[in-house]
Amino acid sequence: MIDAAGGVFLGTAGPAPRIGFLFPGQGAGRRADGGALRRRFEEIDALYQAHQPPPGADLVATAVAQPRIVTASVAGLRALSMLGVRATGAAGHSLGELTALHWAGAMDEQTLIATAGVRGRIMADASAGDGTMASISAAPEVVQPLLVGTPVVIAGYNSPQQTVVSGPVEAVQRVGALAERAGLFWTRIAVSHAFHSEAVAPAAVAFAEHLRGESFAPLSATMVSTVTGDVLPADTDVPDLLRRQVLDPVRFTQAVRRLADEADLLLEVGPGRVLRGLAADIAPEVPTISLETDSLSLAGLLNAVGAAYAAGAPVNHEALFQDRFTRPLEPGQPLRFFASPAESAPAGDFAVARTAEELAAVAASATGTSVAVSGPGATVDSLELLRRLAAERAELPLEAVRPDSRPLDELHLSSITVGQIVNQAARELNVAAPTLTSSYATATVAEIAQILDDAAGGVGGADEQETSVAGVAPWVRAFAIDLVPTEVGPRVGAPVDGGWQAFAAGRSALAEPLRTALQQARVGDGVLLCLPRDCQPEHIPVMLRAARAALAQGTAVRFVAVGDRRNAAGLAKTLHQEHPEITTTVVTLPLSDEPSEETVAATVARVVADVAATAGFSEIHYDADGNRYVPVLRPATLPPNGGPGLGVEDVLLVTGGGKGITAECALALGRDTLAAVGLIGRSDPATDAELAANLDRLTAAGVRFHYARADITALDEVKAAVGDIERVLGPVTGVLHGAGRNEPTAVANLDEAAFRRTLAPKIDGLEAVLAATDPHTLRLLVTFGSIIGRAGLRGEGTTPRPTTG
Repeated sequence: MIDAAGGVFLGTAGPAPRIGFLFPGQGAGRRADGGALRRRFEEIDALYQAHQPPPGADLVATAVAQPRIVTASVAGLRALSMLGVRATGAAGHSLGELTALHWAGAMDEQTLIATAGVRGRIMADASAGDGTMASISAAPEVVQPLLVGTPVVIAGYNSPQQTVVSGPVEAVQRVGALAERAGLFWTRIAVSHAFHSEAVAPAAVAFAEHLRGESFAPLSATMVSTVTGDVLPADTDVPDLLRRQVLDPVRFTQAVRRLADEADLLLEVGPGRVLRGLAADIAPEVPTISLETDSLSLAGLLNAVGAAYAAGAPVNHEALFQDRFTRPLEPGQPLRFFASPAESAPAGDFAVARTAEELAAVAASATGTSVAVSGPGATVDSLELLRRLAAERAELPLEAVRPDSRPLDELHLSSITVGQIVNQAARELNVAAPTLTSSYATATVAEIAQILDDAAGGVGGADEQETSVAGVAPWVRAFAIDLVPTEVGPRVGAPVDGGWQAFAAGRSALAEPLRTALQQARVGDGVLLCLPRDCQPEHIPVMLRAARAALAQGTAVRFVAVGDRRNAAGLAKTLHQEHPEITTTVVTLPLSDEPSEETVAATVARVVADVAATAGFSEIHYDADGNRYVPVLRPATLPPNGGPGLGVEDVLLVTGGGKGITAECALALGRDTLAAVGLIGRSDPATDAELAANLDRLTAAGVRFHYARADITALDEVKAAVGDIERVLGPVTGVLHGAGRNEPTAVANLDEAAFRRTLAPKIDGLEAVLAATDPHTLRLLVTFGSIIGRAGLRGEGTTPRPTTG
């Protein structure tokens, strides 16, 4: 079992594993400094000292990119060789065919890098211009009919659902338009020529002439060619193969399928991680790990070594830790680490958080034992009970909640919700609820089950249970967003040519001038999203198309969102968190329907400067006078005894208030202010045990309430529910809008329907509530959103921003 994302590499000792190497082609990576590999290994530092592009060179230009990418693949091969990781077969995508030939014994390192340099210069200088390439998200048999009658050809069989086409710029754009009308997603690839087509025939001839002057050895290892899609014979005519490789389509799908037939593990050896995604579509049964050799982290190499070791490779660990202090970890022994003050419980009534030794023991033994419950011989599996409760609260299928799932990070449950789940599980298990600490939200489901099992053996019966969570006040913080005046920083990185795509919601006077200026500014490839002053739900499709265009690049790219409000900030930041290689800039500034030429020019200059100064993620606000600010989240001091503004004469309407954190707020407000509480929800208390239990708690607390069922997005149902509540409790004077939907989805998998499903209860639901209540009697409106709308979160690109009123 290999799960690199989860850090799990599990295997058993056996015969030597079958490992396949994949070598990337042009378009991979954006760095030439060797990253963390160079800093860690002297052998790789020596490689980069000998092979550096000229100072200030354009790292994506063909003449520079090809030797740069090959050098990064050689760095990966050197690292794997030092660590004892060997392959039984290899394949290379386009330019990667050269590296694969080197691995198979046809040429040495020096010849490989020199040949890549010659190939890059020839292809940059000797090919016909006015060409480009595009990626279409569809199978070749779907794409082929779109090319009929055009000079465009299939240039790459990248995966079963990704086909690359090549040809003249205007013709490729016409094919793209046909693809879009057919409902297919397509995007231009930032290249200067129509590679793998007859347009580069002069380069193929010139390259073949150069190769005839070189000598190549017979192949001594199993190489699957992306020219032929099959294993090459030992006596392959290398110059002729590489001549064909310039012209012929890249048969990556066929080559990977052939390689995967004889492989237990595939390693992408080179910069970036484009091939990993393609290989996962082609051969999902074989795990693929990317070394990302130009990364500033060693994570890629460590993942590759971990996977190879789990597969049975005899890894040379000494080379991995050479010249480094190491501390051996003995299996089965207690682990001790430095304590982090950030993980310590605050002062006050909190119980001391569990130590690392206790949690390690829990992790080692958490198998979900059965705990006796009321009734002779009755048992409940604590682990399965927690999985079921967590799945219900997260609205996920049971199989999505694994024993190693972490409620906060993976299930997106708050620490309060986790505490409620633990208390409910303790009640069903008939054990005393353990004292709640922050460790519950960061522990795994299995670890929490073990804590409950421990409680079953050492504490009295149900009469001694805690019925509420005490002492949470020290954890409650209020925050405000301050706009801090800040000057724009210096440009980051050397100038790099690139292509820019612009997406505008409605008519935008800014989109095309800004796209042109960004391209001229040489800040690399990018996608620009321009939003109107008043962003509406109908603008969601263009936001998603822009995000998908950035994702389709498969490598480092810039994403820039410009608008009058922070409409796209949460989505943009989530996109960056899910794909850190996407450098993201969000600019908020006043927009007018008919800006003057001077205003457009000034705005373009400001945004271009901000984009050039962005290294990872940046967000900037401009006021009407052009003053520049950066938003900063800071703790805020609330006024003492401010109160909620409610009293015994008030009726508070609460949506989504039957369960979850909204129910807790409704209970607290009703108990503390003596206001009556009207609850609207979809569930039926006759069939929903959690809802029935919460209504019982309201009764026990002496809160006057009435529960009415309604779909919050259906205006007629909401009006009927509000009327029912007002007949029982009186006119509504306050609204707490907590209804929402939580379906964690990565940006790459988002569509308009998913976006609408998330926004509907928040936006449409609030509109329905306001339409159903009397604005003359309404004195208080509070809506629940999420800090995710401010900070972003992986898998939560649709989460609305927090709002209060």
